[in-house]
Amino acid sequence: MIEARRIVGLKIKREDLKKVCETPLSKLESIAKKVMKACEAERVYLFGGALRNIIWLHLHKHIPDRKVDADLLVVTPMAFGSAITALGKMKEFSPLLIVSDDTVRADLGDGAFCDIKLTPSVRYATIDFSINAVFAPLDDIMGARGADVYCASLEDLDNMVLRHLTPFEVYPFHMVRGIRLASVYGLKIAPRTLNEYRRKAKYVLNVSAPLIHRELAEAVNEGYERAVWFAATTNIINELYPMLKNYAKRHPDDYANLINAAYKIVSAFNPENKVKQVLSLVPPRLLKKNFAPGGRNILYCYFTAAFLLPFKLSDILKRLHELNFYPAERGIVAMCIESAQQRLSIEKAPPLAVPFLAALEATFGAQKR
Repeated sequence: MIEARRIVGLKIKREDLKKVCETPLSKLESIAKKVMKACEAERVYLFGGALRNIIWLHLHKHIPDRKVDADLLVVTPMAFGSAITALGKMKEFSPLLIVSDDTVRADLGDGAFCDIKLTPSVRYATIDFSINAVFAPLDDIMGARGADVYCASLEDLDNMVLRHLTPFEVYPFHMVRGIRLASVYGLKIAPRTLNEYRRKAKYVLNVSAPLIHRELAEAVNEGYERAVWFAATTNIINELYPMLKNYAKRHPDDYANLINAAYKIVSAFNPENKVKQVLSLVPPRLLKKNFAPGGRNILYCYFTAAFLLPFKLSDILKRLHELNFYPAERGIVAMCIESAQQRLSIEKAPPLAVPFLAALEATFGAQKR
């Protein structure tokens, strides 16, 4: 149950939303009105990422200069089944995409989307983390006076802490979303939440592979080495790759060294760390090239390879196939691992494996890899 309280002294206006939201506001207003009518709704709130980022900016937090989609919370007495029947008649929901047990996605055209969560009340809405349990009436935001803002934990927002609200075994997708949020925004994970990650990590296997890859790829592409750290400390990466889990049990010291190596390898691709001998080998056009949907580029392949360096290539390829990695991704991961295991020089390695080997050499030296 969510106990949201008003943030004293803060009003959100349309201009604030425009700064952080990539969803066209005219289309957002239009879909809100249509959904309200179809679902006999009492009120519509903006909630989640866009509103959270506005609050962070008001709190003078340093966050990436990126815009996010708008999410709407619709308070309605209508049962979810009846609501999706009503919404399914609208062109924005054709075909109807059900995101979770209480959320549907509206296609607003021109590549714009909006997730719409249906709930009988704000108090009983299913929200993943406390930093996303933020609400403001949409009509008031669009009005002249602006909207009051309500949140579940101003303290977590101010301290940039990731604290789960919904049990992970109920919504295991929140696990990979949390890793993405923590990586992109540089969050701290609350001790109880980290403990829950470790206890419930096995439930991540109930999440579809494309969703896992999408969240982890974004975590790597924007959080770099932080994605390695959070994937490892939460035990998510061990559940995705059983050979890694067994390795941790049998060789704990070697496992710790492997995670440290993966961290350093990926950190070499972070522009902020200015490892010139690595960054010169990965031009922006290469990083922008996706080898699979959901932002799965070569950096995501390097991230994956870094965790799997000690293992047999046949076992790795089998697991990558089980996790629905695309053939191009499997090929790049295999090239990186095989080149590293055979200690190939950069001059003799396959071109797409060269940046990976350079990252190894930049952190450990050619003689140690």
